[in-house]
Amino acid sequence: MARTVFELDRDRITDVASGIRQILKDVRDLRWAPDGTDKGGDHWPPARWTEENVCGLASAYLAGWKVTVAVAFELTRDGLSARRADRWTPDIAGAEPCQQEQAARDQAWWSQLPEGEYGDEEWEATHALDEEGVHDLAAVVEEVVRYLLDRGELTWPAIEAEEAVIGDLRADLARWVERDARDVDLCRVAHAMTARD
Repeated sequence: MARTVFELDRDRITDVASGIRQILKDVRDLRWAPDGTDKGGDHWPPARWTEENVCGLASAYLAGWKVTVAVAFELTRDGLSARRADRWTPDIAGAEPCQQEQAARDQAWWSQLPEGEYGDEEWEATHALDEEGVHDLAAVVEEVVRYLLDRGELTWPAIEAEEAVIGDLRADLARWVERDARDVDLCRVAHAMTARD
């Protein structure tokens, strides 16, 4: 069952490799939630929704870190569809401190860990990081998320990111109906929304 927040188990993590192993397990089990879009609260006109992509955000928490996944969506005649992204897509994942003191303590502890013996998955998940990178906890978490997304093992972030986009689209739709229900692009958006439901 998905948990809301995971803590790093310092008794079980004796080196970077065992830490990566634990982070892989924990990230697979995180509970994700919608976290808005890259619109930043702006209201878009109907034409912009039909012409541009919007990124839905989903977030979860690992110790003192907020982990965010961004999924790009486009609005087509058939509804919302996610754009395919791979591990190397810029800004697809990130980890930022949400509890500054705890994140700083975790980072200080992590940076002192020896590297340890990597298994195949630990290496595959973080091989893009150099020696300094594997001692940066936020970078490790981000790489683990990218790795699991690329392997198709994290489906909940995409579902929750879509819910974030739908929430913004519904808010804009209500605003448009109040102002100008005859807009041609509004009709296209409304048709796409009904096609999804």
